[in-house]
Order: sequence, then structure tokens, then C-alpha cells
Amino acid sequence: MQCRDFIPAEQRALFERGYSAELFYYTNRVKETERIRRGFRESGVQFYTVKGLDVARFYPMPPLRTMGDSDFVVSDMPAAIHVMRKLGFEGRQAEDVHEWSCDRNGLHFELHDLLIRSDDKATKKQIRFFRDLMPYVKDDVLDWNYHYLFILAHLRKHFLFSGVGIRQFMDIAVLLQYGPEFNWQWIEQRLAELKMRKFAHACYCLIEFWFGIEPPVHCERLADMDELTEKIVHNGVFGFADADNKRNWTRNFLVMGRRPRWFNRIVLLLYYFFPNYDIMVNYPGCGFLGKHKYLMPLAWIVRFAYLLRRGDLKKAKNTIKGGLISRRDLKKHTERIRKMGL
Repeated sequence: MQCRDFIPAEQRALFERGYSAELFYYTNRVKETERIRRGFRESGVQFYTVKGLDVARFYPMPPLRTMGDSDFVVSDMPAAIHVMRKLGFEGRQAEDVHEWSCDRNGLHFELHDLLIRSDDKATKKQIRFFRDLMPYVKDDVLDWNYHYLFILAHLRKHFLFSGVGIRQFMDIAVLLQYGPEFNWQWIEQRLAELKMRKFAHACYCLIEFWFGIEPPVHCERLADMDELTEKIVHNGVFGFADADNKRNWTRNFLVMGRRPRWFNRIVLLLYYFFPNYDIMVNYPGCGFLGKHKYLMPLAWIVRFAYLLRRGDLKKAKNTIKGGLISRRDLKKHTERIRKMGL
């Protein structure tokens, strides 16, 4: 769409096929989403959508806002899964009680019963805020001021852990330029309460640097944005192009702890082999924990058996290696997340 005038002739056919495919899948995704909406309403399942098509409609050409999936947040996960199966969606093996993935005709959808989870490394105040959301839902639509805060929180999670790409920032740029009328005073107050204000302002600075869109509020400019730009662009569209980002969880654990770093390295290994209750209660086969924390040793045994059955020992080896991340690497990571207000 943007580069057609100078795409080399030998590559034009490849891009035209990709372009046509996006139009095809977007049209089908819109239709499937409407089918799911009707199915949920007829079955009495409360729901709302986040990101995806909701953000795409503000783009100058919505079908070209690519997406790997569509997210529905539902009130009743078993009932919602039943509806999806009746509509012809094939579910994937569930590994998380709060998420269910499914596919139909090459389209991927995900159901969630939580907007933000306890293992997303959010603060307790952030978790409370993003779970007390019913006052912000009307006619199965999430209030855009609240929705905008969640998009920032989701970007924050990706930046800290799996890696963030240029597209997540582009969504915010589009909302700033073409989005609904936001209540910026309310948003700024909530960002301050949630300890996300510095991060949001850092995002605004990058968006102004890249796209020339002025921030909606006054914020201090970041110094030397070239390094951040190089890192984010290198991460690819969605943030997954740089495999090194898989080590971010370990980096964060080592640099954000208040204890000596050598001590954190030991704790990291213990944490992997013996996860805490918040993680184990959501682990496959460990639903029996419930409010019975005294059954944690049994849950750890179940987990070890599950890992052995799956042959997932490579993950354990990578985690052990992660505890040996160099000081230079950690210093670079620390400077990056500090610059972003994290």
C-alpha cells in the first residue's frame, strides 16, 4: 500500500499475494467475530473484545492492520467454549485455566476470563484495577479510556518480557491521531495511581520521534532514543524476531530484586523448580490446590510428572543457563527499562 511505487519488480508478486491475503483474512475475521458475538449473546455469555479489530477500525485502512488472533474476554469460560465448539471452532490443548485457544478456517481466536493475570508481573494495584472492570463495560463494549490503559499495560508486559515490536507502538500512535475522544485528565490520574505514567510518557516520546505525533500531555523528552529505536525495530513487527527476548523474564528477576544479585541467581533456580502458589494454582492438573496451600508439595510432584511426560527438559536447561547471564548484559537491560520508566 505504501511502497508499491518502488517495490522491485521481482518482489512485487510476493507482496501482492501477502496484501491480498490480508484483505481476505480480515474480511473473514470480521464475519467470524460477528458470528461469535451472536452466539455469546444468544447463550447469555457476557463478553467484550480487546485490541485487534477494535483498534483496527481507527487505522486509515483497517484491513492492513495485521493481527495473529482476536481476543474475547468472557464471564463464563466453560459456557463460552461450548458456544465456540458449536460454531465449529477446534480448540487447542488447554495449558492455562484462564485462556482457551481455538481455530477455524485459518483464523485464530483466544478466550480469556481475566484481563490481566497475577503472573503478568503486574503490581497488586494494577491487578485490582484491571479486574474491577464491569463499571467500564456497556453493551458488551469496553470503555475506550479504560481500554486505552489496558493497551498500555499490555505493551508494558511485552516490553518487559517477550519483547515489543513497532506495531504495538503504532496502535497507540493511531489512537492518538485518529482514535476516540479520550479523557486525558482521567487517564493521567489513573496512570499515576498505577505507576505507569513514566512508561506511558516514554512511549509518547518514541511515537513523536518516529511518527511526528505530538504527545497528548506534557512529558519530559527521552535522551538518546536511537538505541531504543534500534532494539524495538530489530524485534520485528510483534516483538518475536529477536529470540534473545526470551531471557527477559530472567533479566528482570535478577535486576529488579532488592536482594544481592548472587542471591537472586540462587532464588531463580529454586523458583523455577518450585514455583509459588499463584503459578501452581493455574498449572495443568493442579486445580485441586484451590484454597489448600498445604497441598503445594503434591502440586510440585504433579508438575514434575507433567514436564517429564512432555519431555520438556530443554526448558529447564535454558532456565539454568539464564541464571548465568553476564553483568554486562544485565547492565544494558537495566539501562533500557530504566529509560522506559520501568
